[in-house]
Amino acid sequence: MTLVRNEQTKLTAQAFDRASTACLTVGVIAPVAATFYNVGNSSVGLSTLVIGTSIWLGAAIALHWSARRLLRTGPMTPTELFAFVILPISIASAAWAYVLISERVQRRRNR
Repeated sequence: MTLVRNEQTKLTAQAFDRASTACLTVGVIAPVAATFYNVGNSSVGLSTLVIGTSIWLGAAIALHWSARRLLRTGPMTPTELFAFVILPISIASAAWAYVLISERVQRRRNR
């Protein structure tokens, strides 16, 4: 691997790792802290919190593993990129949207 290609691989792996850190912060740490400290009158149910944080944690782990794999073996094939990056992020986004929609529906029923 050339020096330039090696540096490009490192930058890509770092981007994946930063994305995994963002998933962990936004999807796990922030909701748990908001619920624990009752920020903004957070009324998220326990099941919603557990499901949402589990999905975001899974996305963070998948992205981190992708970064580690990239450094070990080099660039990913399009199939690997889809399986290890695009699919986990899509699943996490869809699940989080479902959680938000179900919370809104629940609030409307309680009015």
